[in-house]
Amino acid sequence: SHSRTFFLLLVFVANNAIQMEPRDSINARRAERLAMYLKKKAERETPSIDTEPRPILALPGPAFPKFNFAKSSIDQGENESSTVERFCVNSRPIFLDRTTKINSSDHTEQTAGSVWDCSLILAKYLERHPDIVQGKVILELGSGQGLVGIACSLIGASRVLLTDVSAAVPALDANVRLNVLEDKVSAALLDWARAEQHIADLPRLDLVVAADTVWVPGLAPLFVNALAAAMKGTGGSGDAAATLPTASESSLHTQALLCHRTRSHLTDRVLWDHMKEAGLEWSTVPDEELHQEFKDPDVRVFSVRLHAASSSRQADNRGSADSGEAERF
Repeated sequence: SHSRTFFLLLVFVANNAIQMEPRDSINARRAERLAMYLKKKAERETPSIDTEPRPILALPGPAFPKFNFAKSSIDQGENESSTVERFCVNSRPIFLDRTTKINSSDHTEQTAGSVWDCSLILAKYLERHPDIVQGKVILELGSGQGLVGIACSLIGASRVLLTDVSAAVPALDANVRLNVLEDKVSAALLDWARAEQHIADLPRLDLVVAADTVWVPGLAPLFVNALAAAMKGTGGSGDAAATLPTASESSLHTQALLCHRTRSHLTDRVLWDHMKEAGLEWSTVPDEELHQEFKDPDVRVFSVRLHAASSSRQADNRGSADSGEAERF
Protein backbone atom coordinates (compact mmCIF):
# COMPACT_ATOMS: atom_id res chain seq x y z
CA SER A 1 0.00 0.00 0.00
CA HIS A 2 2.93 2.34 0.68
CA SER A 3 4.29 1.86 -2.87
CA ARG A 4 0.87 2.56 -4.36
CA THR A 5 0.53 5.73 -2.32
CA PHE A 6 4.02 6.87 -3.42
CA PHE A 7 3.19 6.24 -7.09
CA LEU A 8 -0.04 8.25 -6.86
CA LEU A 9 1.88 11.07 -5.20
CA LEU A 10 4.40 11.17 -8.08
CA VAL A 11 1.58 11.32 -10.66
CA PHE A 12 -0.05 14.18 -8.72
CA VAL A 13 3.19 16.16 -8.58
CA ALA A 14 3.92 15.62 -12.31
CA ASN A 15 0.45 16.77 -13.34
CA ASN A 16 0.72 19.87 -11.24
CA ALA A 17 4.14 20.63 -12.73
CA ILE A 18 2.80 20.40 -16.29
CA GLN A 19 -0.18 22.57 -15.43
CA MET A 20 2.11 25.12 -13.83
CA GLU A 21 4.37 25.34 -16.97
CA PRO A 22 3.67 28.58 -18.83
CA ARG A 23 1.65 28.15 -22.02
CA ASP A 24 4.20 30.22 -23.93
CA SER A 25 6.88 27.73 -22.97
CA ILE A 26 4.77 24.82 -24.21
CA ASN A 27 4.09 26.56 -27.50
CA ALA A 28 7.79 27.37 -27.86
CA ARG A 29 8.72 23.71 -27.43
CA ARG A 30 6.11 22.64 -29.96
CA ALA A 31 7.36 25.23 -32.44
CA GLU A 32 10.92 24.03 -31.91
CA ARG A 33 9.94 20.42 -32.56
CA LEU A 34 8.02 21.44 -35.69
CA ALA A 35 10.98 23.44 -36.97
CA MET A 36 13.30 20.49 -36.37
CA TYR A 37 10.92 18.17 -38.23
CA LEU A 38 10.64 20.48 -41.20
CA LYS A 39 14.41 20.91 -41.33
CA LYS A 40 15.03 17.16 -41.37
CA LYS A 41 12.28 16.66 -43.94
CA ALA A 42 13.87 19.27 -46.19
CA GLU A 43 17.30 17.65 -45.81
CA ARG A 44 15.88 14.29 -46.88
CA GLU A 45 14.11 15.71 -49.91
CA THR A 46 16.89 18.04 -51.09
CA PRO A 47 19.62 16.27 -53.18
CA SER A 48 23.23 16.87 -52.23
CA ILE A 49 25.24 19.31 -54.30
CA ASP A 50 27.24 16.43 -55.77
CA THR A 51 24.19 14.54 -56.98
CA GLU A 52 23.92 14.48 -60.79
CA PRO A 53 20.73 16.31 -61.82
CA ARG A 54 18.13 14.42 -63.77
CA PRO A 55 18.22 15.07 -67.52
CA ILE A 56 15.83 17.77 -68.66
CA LEU A 57 14.08 16.44 -71.72
CA ALA A 58 11.79 19.43 -72.23
CA LEU A 59 14.07 21.30 -74.62
CA PRO A 60 13.66 25.03 -75.24
CA GLY A 61 11.73 25.94 -78.35
CA PRO A 62 12.96 28.03 -81.28
CA ALA A 63 14.11 31.59 -80.59
CA PHE A 64 13.85 32.67 -84.22
CA PRO A 65 10.64 33.35 -86.19
CA LYS A 66 8.82 30.32 -87.48
CA PHE A 67 9.73 29.50 -91.07
CA ASN A 68 7.67 27.95 -93.82
CA PHE A 69 9.50 24.88 -95.12
CA ALA A 70 6.61 23.57 -97.22
CA LYS A 71 7.11 23.33 -100.96
CA SER A 72 3.45 23.01 -101.93
CA SER A 73 2.70 26.74 -101.85
CA ILE A 74 5.42 27.45 -104.40
CA ASP A 75 4.41 24.53 -106.64
CA GLN A 76 0.79 25.71 -106.56
CA GLY A 77 1.74 29.30 -107.37
CA GLU A 78 0.39 30.74 -104.15
CA ASN A 79 1.19 34.33 -103.17
CA GLU A 80 4.43 34.12 -101.20
CA SER A 81 3.78 37.45 -99.51
CA SER A 82 0.88 35.88 -97.63
CA THR A 83 2.88 32.98 -96.22
CA VAL A 84 5.27 32.67 -93.29
CA GLU A 85 8.84 33.67 -94.04
CA ARG A 86 10.99 31.07 -95.80
CA PHE A 87 14.44 29.99 -94.70
CA CYS A 88 16.81 30.58 -97.61
CA VAL A 89 20.47 29.76 -98.22
CA ASN A 90 22.17 31.35 -101.20
CA SER A 91 18.77 32.82 -102.10
CA ARG A 92 17.25 29.33 -102.38
CA PRO A 93 14.51 28.23 -99.98
CA ILE A 94 15.09 24.96 -98.13
CA PHE A 95 12.12 22.59 -98.19
CA LEU A 96 11.32 20.00 -95.55
CA ASP A 97 8.76 17.21 -95.80
CA ARG A 98 6.79 17.62 -92.58
CA THR A 99 4.49 14.71 -93.43
CA THR A 100 7.18 12.06 -92.92
CA LYS A 101 7.19 11.41 -89.18
CA ILE A 102 9.93 10.02 -86.94
CA ASN A 103 8.56 6.57 -86.19
CA SER A 104 9.99 6.05 -82.72
CA SER A 105 8.75 6.10 -79.13
CA ASP A 106 12.19 7.17 -77.89
CA HIS A 107 12.22 10.85 -76.89
CA THR A 108 15.84 11.31 -77.96
CA GLU A 109 15.07 10.00 -81.44
CA GLN A 110 11.86 12.05 -81.68
CA THR A 111 13.90 15.25 -81.45
CA ALA A 112 15.04 14.51 -85.02
CA GLY A 113 11.62 15.62 -86.18
CA SER A 114 12.20 19.25 -85.16
CA VAL A 115 14.29 22.05 -86.63
CA TRP A 116 16.48 23.43 -83.84
CA ASP A 117 18.04 26.88 -83.68
CA CYS A 118 21.58 25.52 -83.87
CA SER A 119 20.84 24.18 -87.36
CA LEU A 120 19.73 27.61 -88.55
CA ILE A 121 22.74 29.33 -86.95
CA LEU A 122 25.25 26.90 -88.45
CA ALA A 123 23.64 26.98 -91.91
CA LYS A 124 23.71 30.78 -92.03
CA TYR A 125 27.29 30.84 -90.72
CA LEU A 126 28.36 28.58 -93.58
CA GLU A 127 26.48 30.78 -96.03
CA ARG A 128 28.66 33.69 -94.89
CA HIS A 129 31.82 31.58 -95.31
CA PRO A 130 31.23 29.48 -98.46
CA ASP A 131 34.92 28.57 -98.79
CA ILE A 132 34.51 26.24 -95.82
CA VAL A 133 32.24 23.89 -97.78
CA GLN A 134 32.66 24.59 -101.48
CA GLY A 135 34.01 21.53 -103.32
CA LYS A 136 34.19 19.54 -100.07
CA VAL A 137 32.99 16.06 -99.07
CA ILE A 138 30.89 16.57 -95.95
CA LEU A 139 29.40 14.29 -93.30
CA GLU A 140 26.64 15.54 -91.01
CA LEU A 141 26.19 13.76 -87.67
CA GLY A 142 22.77 13.72 -86.03
CA SER A 143 21.21 15.38 -89.06
CA GLY A 144 17.63 15.40 -87.78
CA GLN A 145 15.84 17.06 -90.68
CA GLY A 146 19.10 17.50 -92.61
CA LEU A 147 18.91 21.28 -92.82
CA VAL A 148 22.64 21.88 -92.29
CA GLY A 149 23.69 19.25 -94.83
CA ILE A 150 21.20 20.51 -97.40
CA ALA A 151 22.52 24.03 -96.85
CA CYS A 152 26.07 22.76 -97.45
CA SER A 153 24.97 21.37 -100.79
CA LEU A 154 23.29 24.63 -101.81
CA ILE A 155 26.46 26.52 -100.90
CA GLY A 156 28.57 24.31 -103.15
CA ALA A 157 29.70 21.11 -101.41
CA SER A 158 30.63 18.38 -103.88
CA ARG A 159 29.07 15.60 -101.81
CA VAL A 160 27.06 15.49 -98.57
CA LEU A 161 26.06 12.50 -96.44
CA LEU A 162 23.27 13.05 -93.92
CA THR A 163 23.27 10.57 -91.03
CA ASP A 164 21.10 9.82 -88.03
CA VAL A 165 19.24 6.98 -86.30
CA SER A 166 17.27 4.60 -88.50
CA ALA A 167 13.94 6.21 -87.55
CA ALA A 168 15.10 9.53 -89.00
CA VAL A 169 16.45 8.25 -92.33
CA PRO A 170 13.08 8.16 -94.18
CA ALA A 171 12.52 11.86 -93.40
CA LEU A 172 16.06 12.68 -94.52
CA ASP A 173 15.51 10.83 -97.81
CA ALA A 174 12.25 12.70 -98.34
CA ASN A 175 13.93 16.07 -97.72
CA VAL A 176 16.73 15.27 -100.17
CA ARG A 177 14.15 14.49 -102.87
CA LEU A 178 12.07 17.56 -102.02
CA ASN A 179 15.10 19.80 -102.63
CA VAL A 180 16.06 17.86 -105.79
CA LEU A 181 19.55 17.11 -104.52
CA GLU A 182 19.72 13.35 -105.10
CA ASP A 183 22.86 13.70 -107.22
CA LYS A 184 24.82 15.39 -104.43
CA VAL A 185 23.18 14.45 -101.12
CA SER A 186 22.30 11.07 -99.61
CA ALA A 187 21.09 9.82 -96.24
CA ALA A 188 22.18 6.81 -94.20
CA LEU A 189 22.06 5.25 -90.75
CA LEU A 190 24.99 6.02 -88.49
CA ASP A 191 24.84 4.49 -85.02
CA TRP A 192 27.17 6.54 -82.82
CA ALA A 193 27.92 3.53 -80.63
CA ARG A 194 29.22 1.61 -83.68
CA ALA A 195 30.49 4.56 -85.66
CA GLU A 196 33.67 2.84 -86.87
CA GLN A 197 31.62 0.18 -88.67
CA HIS A 198 29.43 2.74 -90.43
CA ILE A 199 32.32 5.02 -91.37
CA ALA A 200 34.43 2.18 -92.77
CA ASP A 201 32.96 2.44 -96.27
CA LEU A 202 32.96 6.22 -96.55
CA PRO A 203 35.30 8.16 -98.82
CA ARG A 204 37.76 10.63 -97.44
CA LEU A 205 35.93 13.38 -95.57
CA ASP A 206 36.86 17.05 -95.70
CA LEU A 207 34.43 18.31 -93.09
CA VAL A 208 32.13 16.97 -90.37
CA VAL A 209 29.24 19.17 -89.25
CA ALA A 210 26.91 18.74 -86.29
CA ALA A 211 24.25 20.99 -84.74
CA ASP A 212 22.74 20.61 -81.27
CA THR A 213 23.66 16.95 -80.96
CA VAL A 214 24.42 16.83 -77.22
CA TRP A 215 21.85 18.12 -74.73
CA VAL A 216 22.15 15.53 -71.93
CA PRO A 217 25.38 14.04 -70.48
CA GLY A 218 24.64 10.52 -71.72
CA LEU A 219 24.88 11.58 -75.36
CA ALA A 220 28.38 13.08 -75.02
CA PRO A 221 30.51 9.89 -75.14
CA LEU A 222 28.49 8.45 -78.03
CA PHE A 223 28.68 11.63 -80.07
CA VAL A 224 32.41 12.10 -79.45
CA ASN A 225 33.01 8.47 -80.43
CA ALA A 226 31.35 9.10 -83.78
CA LEU A 227 33.03 12.48 -84.28
CA ALA A 228 36.52 11.15 -83.55
CA ALA A 229 35.95 8.10 -85.75
CA ALA A 230 34.85 10.29 -88.65
CA MET A 231 37.80 12.62 -88.26
CA LYS A 232 40.31 9.78 -87.93
CA GLY A 233 38.85 7.89 -90.88
CA THR A 234 39.00 4.62 -88.92
CA GLY A 235 37.94 1.30 -90.43
CA GLY A 236 37.79 0.49 -94.10
CA SER A 237 37.54 -2.56 -96.30
CA GLY A 238 37.43 -3.36 -99.98
CA ASP A 239 37.67 -0.64 -102.61
CA ALA A 240 36.43 2.04 -100.24
CA ALA A 241 39.37 1.46 -97.91
CA ALA A 242 41.81 2.57 -100.59
CA THR A 243 40.34 6.07 -100.50
CA LEU A 244 40.44 6.37 -96.74
CA PRO A 245 43.28 8.29 -95.13
CA THR A 246 45.34 6.99 -92.25
CA ALA A 247 44.57 8.42 -88.83
CA SER A 248 47.43 10.93 -89.01
CA GLU A 249 46.57 11.98 -92.58
CA SER A 250 42.93 12.47 -91.70
CA SER A 251 43.87 14.42 -88.58
CA LEU A 252 45.53 17.03 -90.76
CA HIS A 253 42.83 16.84 -93.42
CA THR A 254 39.43 16.49 -91.76
CA GLN A 255 37.95 19.30 -89.72
CA ALA A 256 34.66 19.62 -87.90
CA LEU A 257 32.21 22.36 -87.05
CA LEU A 258 30.07 21.86 -83.96
CA CYS A 259 27.21 24.22 -83.18
CA HIS A 260 26.33 23.67 -79.54
CA ARG A 261 23.71 25.14 -77.21
CA THR A 262 24.54 25.31 -73.51
CA ARG A 263 21.70 23.88 -71.45
CA SER A 264 23.61 22.82 -68.35
CA HIS A 265 27.15 23.14 -67.04
CA LEU A 266 27.20 19.41 -66.33
CA THR A 267 26.41 18.44 -69.92
CA ASP A 268 29.03 20.83 -71.27
CA ARG A 269 31.69 19.61 -68.83
CA VAL A 270 31.08 15.98 -69.79
CA LEU A 271 31.24 16.87 -73.50
CA TRP A 272 34.53 18.78 -73.19
CA ASP A 273 36.08 16.03 -71.06
CA HIS A 274 35.29 13.36 -73.63
CA MET A 275 36.56 15.54 -76.45
CA LYS A 276 39.86 16.00 -74.61
CA GLU A 277 40.16 12.25 -74.04
CA ALA A 278 39.60 11.66 -77.75
CA GLY A 279 42.51 13.96 -78.60
CA LEU A 280 40.34 16.72 -80.01
CA GLU A 281 41.23 20.38 -79.84
CA TRP A 282 38.80 23.19 -80.54
CA SER A 283 38.41 26.94 -80.75
CA THR A 284 35.36 29.17 -80.64
CA VAL A 285 34.21 30.95 -83.77
CA PRO A 286 33.95 34.68 -82.89
CA ASP A 287 30.39 36.01 -82.68
CA GLU A 288 31.13 38.65 -85.29
CA GLU A 289 31.71 35.90 -87.86
CA LEU A 290 28.20 34.54 -87.36
CA HIS A 291 25.24 35.78 -89.37
CA GLN A 292 24.01 39.02 -87.86
CA GLU A 293 20.40 37.84 -87.55
CA PHE A 294 21.16 34.24 -86.56
CA LYS A 295 22.98 34.13 -83.26
CA ASP A 296 22.11 33.36 -79.66
CA PRO A 297 24.05 34.05 -76.43
CA ASP A 298 23.69 30.40 -75.39
CA VAL A 299 24.86 29.02 -78.73
CA ARG A 300 28.49 28.68 -79.82
CA VAL A 301 30.09 27.44 -83.03
CA PHE A 302 33.29 25.48 -82.46
CA SER A 303 35.98 24.62 -84.98
CA VAL A 304 37.33 21.18 -84.07
CA ARG A 305 40.52 19.41 -85.10
CA LEU A 306 42.14 16.12 -84.22
CA HIS A 307 45.76 16.57 -83.24
CA ALA A 308 47.95 14.39 -85.46
CA ALA A 309 50.37 13.36 -82.72
CA SER A 310 47.78 12.54 -80.07
CA SER A 311 46.16 9.22 -79.25
CA SER A 312 42.66 8.77 -77.92
CA ARG A 313 43.90 8.57 -74.33
CA GLN A 314 47.08 10.62 -74.47
CA ALA A 315 46.07 13.95 -75.98
CA ASP A 316 48.85 15.70 -74.03
CA ASN A 317 46.16 18.07 -72.79
CA ARG A 318 45.96 19.64 -76.24
CA GLY A 319 42.18 19.38 -76.06
CA SER A 320 42.39 22.33 -73.70
CA ALA A 321 43.52 24.69 -76.45
CA ASP A 322 40.31 26.52 -75.75
CA SER A 323 40.19 25.58 -72.08
CA GLY A 324 39.33 29.14 -71.12
CA GLU A 325 36.20 28.92 -73.22
CA ALA A 326 35.36 25.46 -71.87
CA GLU A 327 35.66 26.72 -68.32
CA ARG A 328 33.08 29.42 -69.03
CA PHE A 329 30.40 26.84 -69.70
